[in-house]
Amino acid sequence: MARNNKETHGEKYDDSPFFITTPKGKDFGPYAINKVIDTVHHKTPYGLRHTHAIMLLESGADLKYVSERLGHTTVKITADV
Repeated sequence: MARNNKETHGEKYDDSPFFITTPKGKDFGPYAINKVIDTVHHKTPYGLRHTHAIMLLESGADLKYVSERLGHTTVKITADV
């Protein structure tokens, strides 16, 4: 798809290092990327983060590990969520 967009837009194509870009190869802003994620996964980035934590815990990951992975300052924060 990126190859087709490069051919279509020629010199105006911005070859971004990011995976999700506009058809012209430009980076999405934070609002737009949230909208893309919501459209694809029907979840907000926060929702994906929550799902990730639940999946880790359901697969047997230690609560302390999940807490550290999420960047929580205490295990209590992770446990309360």
